[in-house]
Amino acid sequence: MEFVSNLGAAGDPYRPSVFELVAQDRMRDLLKPAVRYILSVYAQRYPRHLLRLVSRHDELFSIIMLLVEQHYLREWGK
Repeated sequence: MEFVSNLGAAGDPYRPSVFELVAQDRMRDLLKPAVRYILSVYAQRYPRHLLRLVSRHDELFSIIMLLVEQHYLREWGK
């Protein structure tokens, strides 16, 4: 298993490894249900304010991802 730790050592240190790319894809797929679950739990506690957000979960998630991607591009995009 020594070869696994040396896969990205010769390249650019700012270039993501294969493992980081796979983790990013999996995290993006799992983030949407996690946000939906958190919203539904809080909507049960505070239905007056958050019930509308739960019904528009896809739009809210898109806005969150837009903010995250804009932050990433500001920090790392050239």
